[in-house]
Amino acid sequence: MLSKQRESFYKTLEDQNKDVPNDVRQRRYCKYITNFASHFGKEKCMVVGSTTEGTRLRSNINEGDFDYLIISGVSIPVDALEHREDLPCFVHIRGDKFQHSFSHNLVDGKYLPSRILKEVDRDAFKIMRGLFHVLTIPRVTKGRQTVHAEFNRDAKPGMCTEHYAGFEVVGDDLTQSMRSRLTDLLKMLGETTQNDIFSSTIVQIFVGLIASSVGDPECSQPKRRKQDTESTDDTPNEKVCRVKFNYKSSKDFIAAFPIDGKLKCLDEWKRRILNSDKIFWPSSEAVDKICQSEVYVVAKPAIVDPCTGIDFCFGFNQAEMILASCLSSDQRLCVLLLKALQKGYLKKFSSILTTFHWKTAFYHKCEQIDSGLFDRHSTILNALEKVLSYMIDCLQRKYLKHYFIESNLIAHITETEVNEIQGKIKEIIADPDAALKVYFDMNKECESSKQEEEISMKEMEELKKCKFDTANRIPKVVSMMSDLQKEASDGSKLTQAIVDTYIW
Repeated sequence: MLSKQRESFYKTLEDQNKDVPNDVRQRRYCKYITNFASHFGKEKCMVVGSTTEGTRLRSNINEGDFDYLIISGVSIPVDALEHREDLPCFVHIRGDKFQHSFSHNLVDGKYLPSRILKEVDRDAFKIMRGLFHVLTIPRVTKGRQTVHAEFNRDAKPGMCTEHYAGFEVVGDDLTQSMRSRLTDLLKMLGETTQNDIFSSTIVQIFVGLIASSVGDPECSQPKRRKQDTESTDDTPNEKVCRVKFNYKSSKDFIAAFPIDGKLKCLDEWKRRILNSDKIFWPSSEAVDKICQSEVYVVAKPAIVDPCTGIDFCFGFNQAEMILASCLSSDQRLCVLLLKALQKGYLKKFSSILTTFHWKTAFYHKCEQIDSGLFDRHSTILNALEKVLSYMIDCLQRKYLKHYFIESNLIAHITETEVNEIQGKIKEIIADPDAALKVYFDMNKECESSKQEEEISMKEMEELKKCKFDTANRIPKVVSMMSDLQKEASDGSKLTQAIVDTYIW
């Protein structure tokens, strides 16, 4: 019989996993933007990751994030991919093997530089580039009762925009002059500066779309409070200061090239799944859909011996969404239990074994576990134990295979990390209820107090330069409109694209 404590755990996780209105809004905004871009080429954007896969957790200390894939209209032929022999999920792109507009940028005369994606280069994103730069402008705003701050942080596959609500600087980390300047900054309530550029009806419509995409902090503020405990990448010599906030949310923007052609690894994966009589999951229908889905490459350095300037990594985002759609409600609950453990009991190692690693291990075991074992009323913890034990085996071998390609996801892990993580996982197996309780206790402790975090002085300087008014965005909006006009053969094409998007 299911204990009251476990029943409470399961209910809380599924409540935290429920869709909220903002999920629907973000997907709709991406459709608006993609519809607009379709008038000029093949660029697209979409919400991916846990929000779309139905495995996102919104707790009091971690609201989760939105992942946006910004897809270039330039496709990369399969024949131009040069796999790393030791880590085949990482590739270099032979720019000398296909027609494109990056010829003057090739590294060593043949390799496509990863900065084209990292910087959302104009040659690859003729439409999305301007919009991306407008949406990621650092800013400080004041809601009805609290100050909101947004600034950007580098993420390995893209850029992360972090949003702090109830933002305030604390402690003695800042000089008096800096503290004074920041205090003045946070008190500013800029009047919206009127400018001739906004007198254009076309620009009014498009800027309205941008404002909608960004969202109004007064309207979209969640009731929960959260904290992101991941450390920053500050070097030891970089000055930092501490800030307090009520909750923090984030948006990850990941630029990508679509792959043109079939990947050999997906054919091999399909044969493995369909030719075995010992595999329970996924279904043959799902396998066919996955093999027909679009695959991407993103700018991400290899986990071992990276060549940062030319490294790319495969992104099977659409395939992962199809896999997630095949999960039963009890299988999805098992994923949520794993995420709760990763964010709670295993929090110290969350940057080493990420949710992606745990999801990969889960998918491997889903193939071998009868779906009946995931029954929440009786044996779901047995299924959970099988996934945990599988991860222990992977750590012992220092090899966790990517779900779709023969590539090691933990090649970078150290012996010390292996031993520490194995020990913690064994403790979870010995007493899963106590281990799960850590996650829920963390949430309770943070419900009534502000969270604290260190941010770098560089990030603080970004905020210092912010304006509260619309005029701060004018230069980048002008640049964006200039790019759009260059792509449009005439003004009527641009007007039609905006009108179609506005009434869509």
